[in-house]
Amino acid sequence: MAAATRIIRARSAQRKVVGAVALGAALALALSACASDSGEGAGDDAGTGGASEAVIAEARAWVQEASQPPSWPVPETPIANPADLAGKTVMLIPFSDQIPIMHGTAMGMQEALAELGAEGVICDGGANPSQMATCLKTAGDQQVAAAVTLFMEYDPLANAIDATIAAGVPVLVAGVAPSAARPAGDGLAYGDNTQAINTGYENVARQAIAAQGADTNILWARLMDSSLTTGFSDAGIAKFEELCPDCGVATVDFTTSSLDKLPTAISAALASNPNTTVVFIPPDAYLPAGLPGIQSAGFIDRVKIVGNAADPAGLQRVAAGTQASTAASSVLYDGWEMTHALMLFLSGEDVPPFTVDASRVFTPEVVAEIGEIRPEDYFGPAWFGEPSYKDDFLAVWGVE
Repeated sequence: MAAATRIIRARSAQRKVVGAVALGAALALALSACASDSGEGAGDDAGTGGASEAVIAEARAWVQEASQPPSWPVPETPIANPADLAGKTVMLIPFSDQIPIMHGTAMGMQEALAELGAEGVICDGGANPSQMATCLKTAGDQQVAAAVTLFMEYDPLANAIDATIAAGVPVLVAGVAPSAARPAGDGLAYGDNTQAINTGYENVARQAIAAQGADTNILWARLMDSSLTTGFSDAGIAKFEELCPDCGVATVDFTTSSLDKLPTAISAALASNPNTTVVFIPPDAYLPAGLPGIQSAGFIDRVKIVGNAADPAGLQRVAAGTQASTAASSVLYDGWEMTHALMLFLSGEDVPPFTVDASRVFTPEVVAEIGEIRPEDYFGPAWFGEPSYKDDFLAVWGVE
């Protein structure tokens, strides 16, 4: 049986701007558990550049705005009859509690639930749908108030989720799109943030153009672990082609299971597309796997690297000049947002998808302002500013 662990509450901070890419990275990592190896290969040849002055100016203005401490979007309509969770337990089941993005989101939910008088108990999914199913069984056996799965689609957990609901425990499937086979209802709801993630990937196109201007020709590595992760990159590429139809685009396809092949694929793609000036490998956690390919092709000083789903290592690369920029959303804010979805669900209201992307772009200037890059600041205000959203959420939930 998977062990249910209790995590002490931690305070943090954040606010708003653009790009919910951190959760996109979490989803990419989670869906890889069920992925088949899609191989890798170059797509369209990178051309000779051609971003217009207007597009370059817009992209650089966007980066400048998005690099400011965010002010996070919060709901404004109070829940009419908010569920009473005082004294109750909610089981939180991240795909892997060892992945900082996922652990931080669960921490944010624990923090928000504590303000509601409830206890959020983390049961680590262990990066394994079978272990997540065991956690769901535990939730049913213990008759908790609700169970929340984080960053794993419904279908691989269908039997376990349905059994938990049959045991009388409602389930929120959060961080993924709804299943076509099982719509919301009858004890099931979805916290769908995929539209916001698409917008985050579209903003990568702006990061690239801001970095290289008229000479922007991008090599975009597409994570093919699922139709969702593929769709995220496709949305970003489509936005890039819309903003700069005369710029070059080349693609390399890879999966988590084929990560060891990524350096060779990157090197070959760069050799085939010598005009490439920007490289994007999502998420930032996978960038180290691709760097040897850039180096072996002799492009490490010829391209600028843009990223998303930043973690402390990503910020360190920006500080060192290895990476031009990256972006990240506050995982603790994401946890509060998921708690809002849970409150809507348990209060008998519809749970709309999350459509507003919210993150911060980290440029060398921003990283220099932050100063020392400490792992604990990933969960704190140093990266994102003060957490004014908390009082707004509590007001919507009827907490005074």
